[in-house]
Amino acid sequence: MPEKRLIRATLGAAALSAGLVLLGGMLPAAAGFCAVCWMIPLALLIAREGEVWGLGATAAVLVWIVSSPGTAPWGLLLPYGGAGIWYGISLRRSWKPGLGVGGGLLIALLSMFGLLALSFGSYAQFLSETARLMEQGIMEAAAFYQQTGMWEQLAAQGVSEAEFQQQMLQAADTIARIYPALLGWGAMIGAALTCLLIYLLAPRLGIIRERWPGFSSWQLPWHLTWVVILGLGGYLAGDYWGRPELSLLGSNLLVLLAPLILIGGIALATWFFRRSRAPVLIKLGLAIVAGVFFQYTMLLFMGLGLFDPLINYRKRALEKGGAE
Repeated sequence: MPEKRLIRATLGAAALSAGLVLLGGMLPAAAGFCAVCWMIPLALLIAREGEVWGLGATAAVLVWIVSSPGTAPWGLLLPYGGAGIWYGISLRRSWKPGLGVGGGLLIALLSMFGLLALSFGSYAQFLSETARLMEQGIMEAAAFYQQTGMWEQLAAQGVSEAEFQQQMLQAADTIARIYPALLGWGAMIGAALTCLLIYLLAPRLGIIRERWPGFSSWQLPWHLTWVVILGLGGYLAGDYWGRPELSLLGSNLLVLLAPLILIGGIALATWFFRRSRAPVLIKLGLAIVAGVFFQYTMLLFMGLGLFDPLINYRKRALEKGGAE
């Protein structure tokens, strides 16, 4: 009977998900893998059998996790729970890939920041301890250089011991300041892997999904441009008025969005490169020049990715080509 099949599918998905959670709690080395994969059976259940059965199984797994303290690493599970549910619903309702993927990444990001807000005391203590360990490591490295005589080699290159320690301490301080953005990126990368695995497994289960557009067609939503402007404004305002919290917020927003903008710029450049009718040798020469001046090329890509959502270069190029 259909009801028995649904019950078996629900129990199987819940058991598989619970097993991944248990494995992640027992084997710290596998915690990251299990955190990325634990929602996949439940998301596929939602996509195939509907929200009622899928969300019911998800609720059962969550009740088991809550009732078994110390079994699951909450910091790894939480960001991907909501994202997995979103992916399953997006497949079930045949949403556009951009909405499905982007919504899941946003949910994972907000979940990670919500977790940080709830455990702010532990997070601050962790940052303080990490900064102390990094400073201790820098001092030990300096002592090792002193014992092995490497300072003489660095001094010959114009680097003094005091300058080296100052540079290392500044680097450690920078990492500590942008650590929330790095955690956010970790959550989004994990959610992207979860989404990729779900979308790859969906056709094998007979789930029809929307076709993903080619990489050269990827375009960021225009809202991100204003978030970048907000981050840059916060960073400059904090520096001007001496408000470190504004600078911290702005710098984390910029670090968080910079890779997305770079990907958008590379996608746009790929679109123009593929549509160009220039000879192959000219394209090859441009690629070589871009590789030689790598830093300037990355800046160009970021500029394209930043303004493309507002200007829509593809649409303008197509309109111009049609007019000609």
